[in-house]
Amino acid sequence: MRSEGAHILFDIKNLSVMGILEVVKKIPTIFWLFRRIKHYIRTHKTRLVVLIDAPDFNLRLAKKIRSEGVKIIYYISPTVWAWRYGRIETIKKYVDKMLVILPFEEEIYRRENVPVTYVGHPLLDELKGFLPEAPKELPYHKNSYTIAILAGSRQYEISFLINPILEACTLIKEKIPNVNFVISKADTISEDFLKSKVGNFPVSITTDPVKKFMGHCDVAIVKSGTSTLEVGLFCVPMVIIYKFSWLTYFIAKYIVRVKKQQFGLVNILAQQQIVKELFQRDVTGINIAREILQFLTDKSHYDATSAKLFHLRDVLKNKEASENAANEIRKFIQVRPSPEQH
Repeated sequence: MRSEGAHILFDIKNLSVMGILEVVKKIPTIFWLFRRIKHYIRTHKTRLVVLIDAPDFNLRLAKKIRSEGVKIIYYISPTVWAWRYGRIETIKKYVDKMLVILPFEEEIYRRENVPVTYVGHPLLDELKGFLPEAPKELPYHKNSYTIAILAGSRQYEISFLINPILEACTLIKEKIPNVNFVISKADTISEDFLKSKVGNFPVSITTDPVKKFMGHCDVAIVKSGTSTLEVGLFCVPMVIIYKFSWLTYFIAKYIVRVKKQQFGLVNILAQQQIVKELFQRDVTGINIAREILQFLTDKSHYDATSAKLFHLRDVLKNKEASENAANEIRKFIQVRPSPEQH
C-alpha cells in the first residue's frame, strides 16, 4: 500500500501479536491508535473506511468511528465460523458490507442478513503462473526429498513450535538420511532470531516467497493459518501444527471449538480431513515425524493426498479477488469526492 502511494499513519507490524499476554502489552498503543484514526477521519472528512482482517482491532475501531458518519466495508472476514460467532452482531450493527474470501462465509452472512459478497481468495491471484497443472506424485526411487518448514511469521509462534519441529526433523533424518530441510523466513522475523532458534541443525533458511520454492518441495510442516492453503494449492502434502502459550490455551479452550471441528484451512475448505492437524499437546516431534514419514514411505497415501489438495482451487472458484473487492468498494463511492474528502 505504501508503494502505491498510501499515507501510512501507523505500521500494523507493530501490532502483530496474538495471545492474552502478548496483547496486554500493546493496550496503550492500541488506544492511542484508535484516537489518532478517529481524529484523522474527522479532520479529513473521510467518507469510506475499508477494514482489512485483524478483527480484534478492527471491530473495536468500527464502533469508535461509526459516529463520524462513515461507510464501513470489511474485507477478509473474522473467523466467526470457528469461534466467537457472536461477533456477527457487532458486524450487523457497524459494518455496511462484508467482502469475504472463503465461499462458505457468504452463506453465513446472508443467513444473518448481513450484506456480503464473496470476491474470491487473493492467493489464487498471487500464485498465478506458479501453481502446478496436476497433482504431485511421489517418485518410487527418489534419491532425496525436500521438506519445507513454515513455522510462522511471529517470534512467539516460532518459539513455541521450533523445538518439536527440529525434533521431528531429527527423527525423519534417522529413517531417511537423504532428506533436506528448508525453513521459510517471513519479513517480520529477523535472520539472527531464526538462526538462534535453529542452532546448528542442518536446515537452509530462505527469504524467498513460498511461491518461489514450494514447487521444489515434497512435503511440508506448516503452522496453522493461510500458509496451509498456500502449500495446499501447490498440492504438497503436509502436517498442520499449532500451539498457544499455556494461559492463552487455558482461556481459548472454553471458547474455541477445536475438538469439534478442524482448524486447518485446507481441511475446512474441503470439509474433510485431508491432512493431519496437531494442536497444543499433540505438537510433538514424534507425531510430526510420523505424519511426514508416512507421506514419504507410502506412495498411494502421498498421491491421494496431493490429488485432494489439487481440487481446492475448484472450491475457491473465483479469481481476481483484489479486482472484485475494488469493484465492490467503488460502488460505495457513487459521487466523486471533493479534494478535502477521502
